[in-house]
Amino acid sequence: MTADAPVLDVAELKTTFFNRGRPAEVVNGISFSVGRGEILGLIGESGSGKTVTGLSILRLLPEHAEVKAKHIRFGHHELAGMSDSDFAALRGTELAMIFQDPVGSFNPAKTIGWNLRHAMARRGARRAKKEEVWQTDPLHLLQEMGIRAPDRTIDAYPHQLSGGMLQRVLIGMVLALRPQLIVADEPTTNLDNLVERQILDLIRHHQRRLGVSVLFITHDLTIARDLCDRIAVMYAGEIVEIGPVSAVLDDPQHPYAVSLLRTARSLERREASLFELPGEPGRDARERSGCRFAGRCPSVIQPCRTEHPALVGVSPQHQARCLLHAQ
Repeated sequence: MTADAPVLDVAELKTTFFNRGRPAEVVNGISFSVGRGEILGLIGESGSGKTVTGLSILRLLPEHAEVKAKHIRFGHHELAGMSDSDFAALRGTELAMIFQDPVGSFNPAKTIGWNLRHAMARRGARRAKKEEVWQTDPLHLLQEMGIRAPDRTIDAYPHQLSGGMLQRVLIGMVLALRPQLIVADEPTTNLDNLVERQILDLIRHHQRRLGVSVLFITHDLTIARDLCDRIAVMYAGEIVEIGPVSAVLDDPQHPYAVSLLRTARSLERREASLFELPGEPGRDARERSGCRFAGRCPSVIQPCRTEHPALVGVSPQHQARCLLHAQ
């Protein structure tokens, strides 16, 4: 693998859920990559397939979900088709996840110190030669994560910590494993603005420090602008626009991305009448033969209802899935 090769390269990922034998497609053949040391933001409304994409890569979906892909390359590994036992050896060490609700990541019957030591033990022979003390010692790790009373926290149980503190512990636990790729699923959604900013600063600081790659799932464009290097916009199971943060957020080229940005600006300005995109990205959008956004798009043209658009280049490293760019 060359130095500039992506840490993760996904081609034609498709995830389908089966309920009593009936298929429900959630992710429809998406392709993307995450570069070494890069934060790629995956944004979109609830139900767009963002979280399912992350869970598909990490094999954390229930049994009634079916995941297919042309390839899912992670470094030297091909994850598509890898045995469950071989994949289990990677997950939690080379690949890791920070969940929106950190509670489920801890054994509630054990102390924070026990949970940290148990996680750190997974590294085993993978320990780096120049490892810093916070990566091997639970007490120092808590200090590094900005927890003011680490000596008390280490003896506490998960339910005794606030959401923000528990999220800090989880982030520290994940970072101490030195994974190559972290999937972060809206890790600040349930936190107040001040704690959210502190958590984001913590992630960015240590991401740069360790050179880890991150797939950051969020619906918040402000967070995406501040944290990410590139952005992929999802709608109804597809990536409809992808490119550098400045390109996508300053000059969006897909009508859905334009609408998301307009809504975000309306919220930032605290306008009396907020802009709202009509309709919802329901199952009917996924079953539509033409553009999946056609039913809600303010710029729809007749071919949109029958022709399914491909991702096309609109500027260097910037692509959009829209027939307006194919005219």
